[in-house]
Amino acid sequence: MEVVLKILMVEDRLSDAELIKYEIKKSGFQFVAKIVETKHDYINAIHEFKPDLILSDYSLPLFDGMQALLIREELVPNIPFILITGSINEQTAVEVMKTGADDYIIKEYLTRLGSAINAAIKKKEVILAKKVAEEKLKILSRAVEQNTVSIVITDNMGRIEYVNPKFTEITGYTLDEVMGENPRVLKSDDKSPEEYKELWETITSGREWKGIFQNRKKNGELHYESATISPITDDAGITTHFVAVKEDITERRKMEEKLVREQYYMQTLLENIPDYIYFKDLESRFLRINKALAQKFGLNDPYLAKGKTDMDFFQTDHSKQAYNDEQEIIKTGRPIINKEEIENWSDRQKSSWVSTTKMPLHDAKGKIIGTFGISRSITEQKLAEDALKKSEEQFRSLYENAPIGIYRTTPEGQILMANPSLLKMLGYHSVEEFSGRNLLQAGNERNYPREEFKKKIEQNGIVVGMESAWKIKDGSTIFVSESARLFRDEKGNPMYYEGMVENITKRKKAEDRIRESEEKYKYLFQNSPLPMWIYDLKTLSFLEVNNAAIESYGYSHEEFLNMTLKDIRPEEDTKTLLADVAVTFNNYYKAGTWRHIKKNGELISVEITSHAIDYGSKKARLVISNDITERLMAEKQIKTLSKAIEQSPSAVIITDAEGNIEFVNHKFTASTQYSLNEVIGKKPRILNPGHLSEEEYSKLWDSLHKGETWVGEMLNRRKDNSAFWEEVVISTLMKDNGTIGNYILIMNDITEKKKMLNELIQAKEKAEESDRLKTAFLHNISHEIRTPMNAIVGFSSLLKDSNFQPDKRAFFVDLITQNSQQLLAIITDIIEIATIEAGQIKTKEDKVNINAMFSFMYEQFKPKAANTGLVFSYETGLPNDNAFLITDEIKLTQILTNLISNAIKFTDQGFVKYGYMVKGSQLEFYVEDSGIGISKELHDEIFKRFRQVESSDSRQFGGSGLGLSISKSYVELLGGKIWLDSELDKGSRFYFTIPYKKTQMEVVTKNQPENEIRFEYNDHKTILVAEDEDHNYLLLQEYLSNEKIILLRAINGSEAVDICKTNPSVDMVLMDIKMPIMTGIEAAPLIKKIRPKLPIIALTAYSAESDKTKALNAGCSDFISKPVDKDHLLSKIIQWI
Repeated sequence: MEVVLKILMVEDRLSDAELIKYEIKKSGFQFVAKIVETKHDYINAIHEFKPDLILSDYSLPLFDGMQALLIREELVPNIPFILITGSINEQTAVEVMKTGADDYIIKEYLTRLGSAINAAIKKKEVILAKKVAEEKLKILSRAVEQNTVSIVITDNMGRIEYVNPKFTEITGYTLDEVMGENPRVLKSDDKSPEEYKELWETITSGREWKGIFQNRKKNGELHYESATISPITDDAGITTHFVAVKEDITERRKMEEKLVREQYYMQTLLENIPDYIYFKDLESRFLRINKALAQKFGLNDPYLAKGKTDMDFFQTDHSKQAYNDEQEIIKTGRPIINKEEIENWSDRQKSSWVSTTKMPLHDAKGKIIGTFGISRSITEQKLAEDALKKSEEQFRSLYENAPIGIYRTTPEGQILMANPSLLKMLGYHSVEEFSGRNLLQAGNERNYPREEFKKKIEQNGIVVGMESAWKIKDGSTIFVSESARLFRDEKGNPMYYEGMVENITKRKKAEDRIRESEEKYKYLFQNSPLPMWIYDLKTLSFLEVNNAAIESYGYSHEEFLNMTLKDIRPEEDTKTLLADVAVTFNNYYKAGTWRHIKKNGELISVEITSHAIDYGSKKARLVISNDITERLMAEKQIKTLSKAIEQSPSAVIITDAEGNIEFVNHKFTASTQYSLNEVIGKKPRILNPGHLSEEEYSKLWDSLHKGETWVGEMLNRRKDNSAFWEEVVISTLMKDNGTIGNYILIMNDITEKKKMLNELIQAKEKAEESDRLKTAFLHNISHEIRTPMNAIVGFSSLLKDSNFQPDKRAFFVDLITQNSQQLLAIITDIIEIATIEAGQIKTKEDKVNINAMFSFMYEQFKPKAANTGLVFSYETGLPNDNAFLITDEIKLTQILTNLISNAIKFTDQGFVKYGYMVKGSQLEFYVEDSGIGISKELHDEIFKRFRQVESSDSRQFGGSGLGLSISKSYVELLGGKIWLDSELDKGSRFYFTIPYKKTQMEVVTKNQPENEIRFEYNDHKTILVAEDEDHNYLLLQEYLSNEKIILLRAINGSEAVDICKTNPSVDMVLMDIKMPIMTGIEAAPLIKKIRPKLPIIALTAYSAESDKTKALNAGCSDFISKPVDKDHLLSKIIQWI
């Protein structure tokens, strides 16, 4: 059973709908159709009729094809949609197809409709099948778009066609910026041309290339990428594209470089540290040792120790102990710190001592993978301890006879031993007597607490030369220098102190006197904020320097003491230095400004003053150095900046933190006419930039308070109140404490630039508007011409179909005639506006009865107004017998026709009224309606070329949009003006005036319907038709077929002249103007020369007044414009034969 299609047709012209159904039926489809023309009916039909196919006109009175398409997209997106329209421009066609239409067909070419329907239905089936594939493609596309690596796709010539967002994120280049470029736009020249050549040869041969690029981002920053470039082939195996997948490895590369550096540092450390360093695995096998340990093992290369154990180098007892220690560390994770070990070598007789620290070795995840150890040789220390023990006996023998006091006490201070010298020093006679004294608790001065001694000896195990004050037996005080040592048992617990005491009372008192003087000097010297030093006047060597000199110059104290003054002076200043020192004899000498060199090579300027002093046995000078480098640079910079600001081509304002003006430069005073004194202490608002709102000022100050720079434009005023535009940059100047100290404003006059820019913008907007209007006009004219043409062509073709009944064929003929008249009116408007534009329109003076003209127009427009239900009326301002004036009747008629036609067209309900009144020397006409009205901003626009009240594609109201423009031009040609009073949705009232030139009263009869014109001559007449177009000749032949007329034909002007020469029976010539070989304008005077009385009627498509004048001047008797009306033609023939 054949499927019956349900077709929903959106069409406001039933004639077009009939043509479309006829074409569908002719294509062999079985269908039922539903026709709608409003949005509401369209939506209801979609839900209720449930169509299989939608066919929509593009332009409808209250609805358009694009809206229909959007509704289809929303409600039933899978139903095929074909646009059928009288005209459509290319841009709109593209937009419609992009929006989802399956096809669009111009009504002139409906024969393509059947194939379009077939294709649309099949397309629907394909779309459903493609959905699954498209979903998979979307997933793949999202994978590419959201990938964390850069993806670049090029054509087979290497030109970029696609990059994903990650590429843009990494490089800074958008797809638009690199589209069509070669990826080498990113290159940083790290690869040679040969490497690029090898890459290209690899991928063009169908192989994959992998490697690393160092590329350059858009901002110039370099980065590394690991890239894989692969060819993409089509089904035939031919490479069509290349895809590059690139991972940014910059951070990884940096880490690798950092690792290399750290490995270098580690290697350097291992190579040069004297301690023994080693790494072992879980089995205590050596993984790595340093150079020092390798030398100790007798190995030439540290790597030779890998895989070996302590058993390969030490005897069994030491090796086992080391192994046990390391396994305990691996098991518990606890390190061994500073363990003293004796090393028994397997190949040596001598043993050695080391202090060893071992700790667990972890991998990156924190897992213990072995041990790490550092051993330091303490063999010499141990040998020294043994030597000390051996010398104890010798010490004891000296103990009794030593000239200094020697003692031994418990850690708590109890006397265990004291030699005779100590007893005598303290006034005791025996050890027993001295034993009653506790050295920690008694016998010391308050300023020399014994607790300090105990603290030092317990911390360090030894005290050397500690000075203290002791009370002797008689209560007096002596000063002693004490050195002592702490002895511990095997467990490390303190056992006793042994010490030596020397009486330094006499020396101490002398030193105290000297010290008091020296301490004052040293304090001042060392704590001076300025660098100070003492130098030998003879050798110029530094004898002493203070801390400020060390910090300022960068040399250590020891380095200074090995230097001379020459070392801190430039070599070229040496001669001047020696000359200056040679004359430096005064106690105080101000040496002036000198150049010094710091350790880092920095050259500074200093002010030098010096004093002569004796330093020991040397003649010396005490020097004070004051670094004035920054002060000199600041002074120079201030001078330079002051000149720069003062001479700047930009106006400069400096304010305090509150915005009060502190300084303006010369350019400011020249630009604004204000002097510094006039603006000092005032705000920059004195320039009155009133165009900035309070909100904009608030944003400006918010930016400045954050320390940001504000850039903008201000309309300022000079002192004389003249306005000028300035580009303003406002920056903050911060204090050392981080608060705002000043604001600086830099201003450039951009008045001329602004003016030029505005002129360019206005010119651009005007050009764009003109272009848009012309485009809209051409689009509209195309539609207005194609719409009647579609009906003319369509219904003309239907007349060939003999199946239609006579009444139907008569209906088709009426439609063809109506659309032909509509098309002619449009063409007339276009020609008229072109003639106006060319300045070729002229006026003529006719005697006109205004009231008769108004009556005629009323009869002309009354049926049209009645069809839409409007109240149609007019009023006159003069009585019938006095309503005469002189003016151009045709142009006045055209003005009123245009205005009344528009009023009826734009009024759905209510009334249309027209009239006139006398106002002085003028007649003021008006046309009023209750229609849609016109917004005030369009009152001037609608009289311009190519302007319409509504210019959208919905075409609620037809027309060329030239009527008002033509009317305005005619009114002005007649010496008047035109205007309107209207608001949107409140109707319109158009006015125009013309001069009131009175004339004599004439009897005017009403136009009576003419009877059919008949050619009633008894004998036949011969007419020569000069026409090159066959169909035009055939039309004339039909018009005159029933008359007593013999027709002759010439296809150009030359043939017409020849026929008139050879055939004296020719009674009249109907002459086309534009013909090949010889035109009618050229042929007419030649014929008149042969037969002066022969009537020639110009019969042409030209219709302008100038064309008529040209024809009459060439010798033509009369003029008829095409298309030719039969009755009009017959009347002219009768008139001239």
